[in-house]
Amino acid sequence: MRGDLALWILSKFGLVFFLFAIAGFIMVFATRAKDTMCSQQAQAIADSIGGKISQVVNSPLDDEKRIEPLKSGITLAQGYLVGYNVTISVVFHDGDTSKPGDILVDVKSKRGNCEGYSRVPFSTNTRIQLLSAISDRIAPNNRGGEDMRVLPSTTTQGQKSYYLVILKCKNEQQWEPWHYLLIQDCMHNHLDKCMSFNGGAPYACCIESSSSCNPING
Repeated sequence: MRGDLALWILSKFGLVFFLFAIAGFIMVFATRAKDTMCSQQAQAIADSIGGKISQVVNSPLDDEKRIEPLKSGITLAQGYLVGYNVTISVVFHDGDTSKPGDILVDVKSKRGNCEGYSRVPFSTNTRIQLLSAISDRIAPNNRGGEDMRVLPSTTTQGQKSYYLVILKCKNEQQWEPWHYLLIQDCMHNHLDKCMSFNGGAPYACCIESSSSCNPING
């Protein structure tokens, strides 16, 4: 009788342990699935931004413009949103602004460990300027260029990033051999208020040749 009772208790403990093991496996699997989905979407965002920049940089046209709408968050399972930030970095070979360089796009989630990355090379015939209405979002880096933080997920009024505007133009009046590449973090939800060829930095660099045109490698 006691042997039967002991066997019954052991079998119950074994069943409980088995159920806990199954639950733990399901939780680990679900967490990994979320991380994988998050990483895939972060990489897709980085690829999309990098692709738009590459299209403008490598376009045979003197004047070119692309718009990248920015999602508010990365969508996980069951519609759950996680916030993310984007960093656009301009770096130069050997930290020398007279040499070619790369535009780096880094997308990171605010929670978890998912990240996306892309790189777009540029030549010495490209003069680059990063533009943001909030000056402290742009800072020098240790490779001769600048980093610009883009915040699509912030809920702070007037600080949310809605679009990245990538624009290339050439100053035909000065017969300069280079193009200007301008990348703007646009914080307006109406696209017509973002950077265009007819005003702001594009006008200053490619039409007016004014002192307000300040490329990193100018």
